[in-house]
Amino acid sequence: MSPQIAKHELISNSQTASSASSFLGYTRSDGRVGTANFWLVVPTVFCENRNLDVIKEALLYQLGYQNSNPYAAYANQLAQSYKQGIQLNANEAVSETDFAVAPVFNNVTGVKFLNHTGGCGGTRQDADVLARLLAAYINHPNVGGVSIISLGCQNLQTQQLLQYVKTANPSFNKPLHIIEQQQAASEQQLITLAINQIIQGLEQINQCVPIHTPFSQLCIGIQTDTPLVSKTDANNVQKIISQLVASECKVLMAQNDSNIALQMVKSQLQHPKLIGKFDQLLHLYQSAYASNHSQYEPNQRFVPWCAAADVLDYAETAIHPGLNWMFSPPNKAISQTALVAGGATILVRVGGNANNDIHNPICPLVQLHNQPFKGIRVEKKIVNCLYEYWLLNTNSASLEQFLPWKRGVSL
Repeated sequence: MSPQIAKHELISNSQTASSASSFLGYTRSDGRVGTANFWLVVPTVFCENRNLDVIKEALLYQLGYQNSNPYAAYANQLAQSYKQGIQLNANEAVSETDFAVAPVFNNVTGVKFLNHTGGCGGTRQDADVLARLLAAYINHPNVGGVSIISLGCQNLQTQQLLQYVKTANPSFNKPLHIIEQQQAASEQQLITLAINQIIQGLEQINQCVPIHTPFSQLCIGIQTDTPLVSKTDANNVQKIISQLVASECKVLMAQNDSNIALQMVKSQLQHPKLIGKFDQLLHLYQSAYASNHSQYEPNQRFVPWCAAADVLDYAETAIHPGLNWMFSPPNKAISQTALVAGGATILVRVGGNANNDIHNPICPLVQLHNQPFKGIRVEKKIVNCLYEYWLLNTNSASLEQFLPWKRGVSL
């Protein structure tokens, strides 16, 4: 049984799924509430990706967070039976659930690894942008604890990363372990120590029990097809945004993802400080919008549906309830990575093909189909989709992507 199924069974005994007034959330010291409780393994430099892969292979199946190759497990069973002189029935079919491992830590959603290609060999600006991005993920409410694995000589130093973590969240108190390879006696010692510390950390964050939390505590990142070619899709996005804003939760949307003309975004800003911030960010992004002009043509299917609460720079954390616009380069995976850094605790995909969706390592992605408004509140549909995600998600890394933006190289 996967941790998602166990959580779904717990929820099924409550009225949450039917009322959509609350969800099971993990409360953090900064007051934010997560929809998951992950242990996060963060490399400061791409040189550590191989070590992360070794740790991942050693941990996930044994802890019940990843299904083993059923045929490999079956072959191992045959080998053990041969050693013991036991004859097995060779005609029995093997299924993926035959060798499933029950989760060891019931309140831990999983262990996630943020492999990336940065931290060294690029510009200092890119290392700084990566540090801010990783700090946002470390501070994310869906993360219960963190392991930082460093080489030691890279551009992105551990102390720089920790400084951004503390600046963003002075009350940071999550379990956090740091390992530097150049201070370890060997690669084997580093990996052994990392596995040991992760297990200890999982024991700690397993004490965080999810509680029923008001829907308004969600931070929802909205993703759409770009461009939205259907007026029905456009109207659905407008209705979803309006209903979510009325529910007083935070709503995050990347400007490039919505295909809304820049002047329409600006028209939603009512405070002079926000207009000034918008103009300042637009100046920084001018080359991006100039080189991708066709993606930012006015879309007459859209009209401003509500005043914006804030405009955000790339990966900036949303602090205000309501609609928050985030500037982001025109890349779906980079945009999604930034929305989660901005605090999205659930990603909602409107329209499109669910089979082609890009998943984020630490943030559930749920699909609202093209006709979600037939006698059902959007809050209830999102909560029900979240439960379905918990039930069906297999923690497959093949669909997950963490893609930092190399801001100093290209917009």
